[in-house]
Amino acid sequence: MAVPGMTCPTCPITIKKALMKEQGVANVTVRYERKELIVSFDDVKTTTDAIMKSTAAVGFPSQIAR
Repeated sequence: MAVPGMTCPTCPITIKKALMKEQGVANVTVRYERKELIVSFDDVKTTTDAIMKSTAAVGFPSQIAR
């Protein structure tokens, strides 16, 4: 997922903490320098929309990278 609003080295910590609280999320890798994140999740327990809402709720709107 693309997270263009990451502007500081502490942004990944905030995003990862928020996503790890999301039910069904198993792993989160945040790449600050590339402004992206990789999320492993159980699609029965959560959705990409819910993940995007979680990042937006902590101030970092995200979108599916293409």
